[in-house]
Amino acid sequence: MTADRPETFRTWVDGSDPLARLPKASLHDHLDGSLQPATIIEIARAVGAELPTEDPDVLEAWFQRRPTSIPPLTDWRVMFALTTAVMQRAEDLRRIARDYVHLLAADGVVYAETRWAPEQHVFGGLSMDAAVAAVAEGLAEGVDDVRAGGHEVAVYQVLSIMRHARNGVEIAELAARTADLGVVGIDLAGMEIGNPASEHADAYRRAAELGVHRTVHAAEMVGAESLRDALDSCEPERIGHGTRVAEDIAIDGRELPVAELVAAWRAGGQVDPGPLATAVAERGLVLEQCVSSNTGPMAIVAELDQHPIDVLRAAGIAVSVNPDNRMISGVSITGEYRILADRFGWGEADFAAAFDAALRSGFGPSDVRERLRG
Repeated sequence: MTADRPETFRTWVDGSDPLARLPKASLHDHLDGSLQPATIIEIARAVGAELPTEDPDVLEAWFQRRPTSIPPLTDWRVMFALTTAVMQRAEDLRRIARDYVHLLAADGVVYAETRWAPEQHVFGGLSMDAAVAAVAEGLAEGVDDVRAGGHEVAVYQVLSIMRHARNGVEIAELAARTADLGVVGIDLAGMEIGNPASEHADAYRRAAELGVHRTVHAAEMVGAESLRDALDSCEPERIGHGTRVAEDIAIDGRELPVAELVAAWRAGGQVDPGPLATAVAERGLVLEQCVSSNTGPMAIVAELDQHPIDVLRAAGIAVSVNPDNRMISGVSITGEYRILADRFGWGEADFAAAFDAALRSGFGPSDVRERLRG
């Protein structure tokens, strides 16, 4: 990091871990989930946003649902309402985007696509175009900063459509007209329950007409049927999470809960992909896997060791490794790599395969991705 980063700047990376030095690609990396706690507090004071605490350590713990002196949070939508509340001015978007690139550099990331929803950043008077421009400026400043420190990283924007809203076509057209600002695709994010991807099929058709790349959150909070709906209606080129496609995989012909599925596979069972898992594999769709954020009380599995990432790979499905929300989940790709190395036995070839899958399915310029693939 450059010398002008404050001491309160957190990277969520163990810099002494040799895995930090591996080159990485990050495809599923939410800008509004990666703010510095101290930055949230400073901007909130300036704009009058209410916070549960002004202690950065306590605020960070609260976001990450660790024990604190303040009541715990039960709804992730409240978290993002708070982070987006301090992302309504152009200067704040620039600052947050710039800081985000410093996080990438500390993590060894050489290619990144940061996703965020412009329609959530217009409540202070900005237009969506102006918000995209502000983020582009901040990312460019960050790239210059880390280059001065000896790190090269290519960073692009993916614009998220919110499932509960109906602004998808507008977001698709926004992505097309801001391509010169480094916008390379669209995403569908927000509450998956009760908001199927098919309700936004028109936006995805429009994006395809305009040559805009497309990914979609699916099969994260809702079962494998959410992924089938997304594939049939939106024809995405990649899948955000998609982890519950494991529900369409059997072991030795037995359909099992995912945690039991993983245990049976590790015991030597034979993977038997169902039609949906087979379709994902045959289409070459890369799943943007986020192991830590998809583990816990409300996730697909309760414990890290139960995550089905290796069962997905055994079924022929390509995966990339991503942090999801760096601050809110308290993770980095280096940290995810460490989990995969220590708990899943991943080695150099596994990390290289995930890196290659990410670059192969990236939305940025092909010459940039091919150069990084070597």
